[in-house]
Amino acid sequence: MKKLFIALGVIFVLLVLAVFIVPFLIPVETYKTEILAQVKQATGREARIDGDFKLSILPSVKFVAGKVSFANAPGGKAAQMVTLDRLTVKVALFPLIGGNIEIDAFVLQKPVINLEVDASGKPNWQFGATAKKGDSGAPEKSAPSSESGGSGLEGLKLGDVRLVDGLVSYRDARSGEAQRISGINLTVSLPSLDSPMKADGSLVWNKEKIALLLGLSNPNAFLAGKKTDINTRIEAAPVKFTFKGSAAQAGKIKADGDLDLDVPSIRKLASWVGAKLDAPGSGYGPLKIAGKVDVNGNRYAFRDAKLSVDAITGAGEVAFDGGGRKPVITGKLTLGMLDVNPYLPPEGKAATPQATPKPVGGTARGGKSPGASDWSDD
Repeated sequence: MKKLFIALGVIFVLLVLAVFIVPFLIPVETYKTEILAQVKQATGREARIDGDFKLSILPSVKFVAGKVSFANAPGGKAAQMVTLDRLTVKVALFPLIGGNIEIDAFVLQKPVINLEVDASGKPNWQFGATAKKGDSGAPEKSAPSSESGGSGLEGLKLGDVRLVDGLVSYRDARSGEAQRISGINLTVSLPSLDSPMKADGSLVWNKEKIALLLGLSNPNAFLAGKKTDINTRIEAAPVKFTFKGSAAQAGKIKADGDLDLDVPSIRKLASWVGAKLDAPGSGYGPLKIAGKVDVNGNRYAFRDAKLSVDAITGAGEVAFDGGGRKPVITGKLTLGMLDVNPYLPPEGKAATPQATPKPVGGTARGGKSPGASDWSDD
């Protein structure tokens, strides 16, 4: 037994010495070369680090890389699929040895991501078959999750996790569709999986700034299939959407809570999303919808709903069940008085009076000639 303890002590000392000494014996450039080689082997594309490169192990595992780039697919419009000014990753060492992940910092500064689909329909984020296959050639199914969520991230803690001034572009060579999202900023806070998680950020799309918020009171409970409070908000000048309730991930999403949608102008919202509304009249102004949402897998329900479009108000409910052979939709809607005048074209100017030919065969009922354009007041 004494020899066993001595052997364990020697191994421990050697490990400690390796942690302290090896980083000083092996040049940092060697690590850099190996990392880039592994990226090339895994994806088939070149990666570069043209800025500063730092790697340290104590007191935390810290990785810093500047001017990082990752090549686009052959024939892509952009030279690089991904570029970023600086990447900083810092992970606590001793919790990592114990199987827990404590990310003290994960910061992406000015990332630029160019997503493209070529003329044949192949996306540039597809790097080939990466799924493991069994003897049958089909992808192997992942192991079922455990009762505690099965995520393997029970010890996950997030410190300074940020995305700073990012940009994402999308281009489809088949349809010519192009989209661009800029000014992406995101901060994620997660002291532990049993503590409230908060993701707060913003982005710019079609010249409008969109504020984003996601709050989850207990991520671990959510992953384990237990309901936990959730708070979501998407807000921009043309639209505001909020959801407050509870949700769980138990093989299928379960959620219920209060939904609120507020659109100051339907016309402006349609124009913003690229579907300009040229309908006549002065209608299609404010839209408001509020009610209770219930989601259980492929069954959705929206109850106690209240809505208003311009001066028209209504209430009702709708349910969708996609679990059967054929989808089933049920619903009812009660509306107040309908005023359609705002949706009609404006009345044209009165026509210039013209001489009316004398009627043949007398006059029509009401004393008006058959050629008169007036409808009966009845």
